[in-house]
Amino acid sequence: MTMQRLSLRFAIPLAIVCMVLALVAAQVADDQRPRLQVEGDSALVDSQMDVGEFAGTTMLGGFRGLAIDLLWMRANSAKEAGRFYESVALFQLISKTQPQFEVVWEYMAWDMAYNIAAQLESREAKYAWFLSGLQAANEGALRNPRGERLSRYLAWMFVHKGATFIEEVEATDWAPLLQPLFSRVGMEVPAQGSSPYYIGAMVYRYVLANGEQYGYQVPAFVRRIMPINLEHDGNLARNQGRHYEAVIRYLRSLRAWQEAAHWAQAEQAKVLPLLEAIEDQGSDRYRSLIRVADQARLTFDGYERNEGSLRRKSADIIRQLANTAAIGEEVAQAVLDRDFEFAEKSLMNKELWQGELTINQGIRWYDEEPIAP
Repeated sequence: MTMQRLSLRFAIPLAIVCMVLALVAAQVADDQRPRLQVEGDSALVDSQMDVGEFAGTTMLGGFRGLAIDLLWMRANSAKEAGRFYESVALFQLISKTQPQFEVVWEYMAWDMAYNIAAQLESREAKYAWFLSGLQAANEGALRNPRGERLSRYLAWMFVHKGATFIEEVEATDWAPLLQPLFSRVGMEVPAQGSSPYYIGAMVYRYVLANGEQYGYQVPAFVRRIMPINLEHDGNLARNQGRHYEAVIRYLRSLRAWQEAAHWAQAEQAKVLPLLEAIEDQGSDRYRSLIRVADQARLTFDGYERNEGSLRRKSADIIRQLANTAAIGEEVAQAVLDRDFEFAEKSLMNKELWQGELTINQGIRWYDEEPIAP
């Protein structure tokens, strides 16, 4: 028996002993918890912990690292052997021991939504494990409110994996899952019937709002991907023949592109003078500011590449949706002139518009070229 196999053989018993010690102390920890003096981030994270997590993080002391290492070894071994259920159970133990270890939550979310789901035959079972993956990412985000990694991963899962379950996502009430997260920044959960693209975009919006609230830096691409997902939401409605809804969704995307462009311009105006004042172009400060400037430039470039074509696409559909040519041209011109507020108010009067058209069916999402019959 090799040393590695020997260590794995004793990994679970030793890790379980460590966890049992923590759980035995859980009642004591629960009694002492209100008397502990914590400040800042610690207080915020502590308020989200259950008794098991609190015991695992405070009562194991120096044994916590050993317990995590042993559990991680065994979980990876189970994963490599295809024992996904065992792997998930072990990673859940790790999350109890170290709830601020974001990689564990992300791994659990990915493992359940992708690996385990792929092993199952029925669509219902695959969707159930997708929901479990979302739950893991969401719980991790709740446990780590001053970080953006897990909430950003949650948004990506809705967009990437949720696209294979569009009907199921639209039929699910997401308030129980998302409201605890969204309520932190005063956001409401998207209404039942929303597509995975729209829900994903709203989770990205939460990432931005939470970053402003807690002062962490959000990757610039979040500002670019949000309007792109909102446009995909509109494309979905259009390709299903719901052109009026598609235009409403396109206007959401256009507003998001406006926000991204304003942010990029503000960042460039702030950073460029600072760059000019630094003589040492090899300094860490200079390189850091260059990265900020580059991200702002990429964001504005994305705005210029996408926003114009979306305005023209929206204006074209608006002209054909209008019950009169005059109304259609007036609102279409408002969109082309970026007067989105006027366009939105006009579209709210549904008596002026048709709900569906018999045009543009079978349009590809990305190149906008008609599919050959």
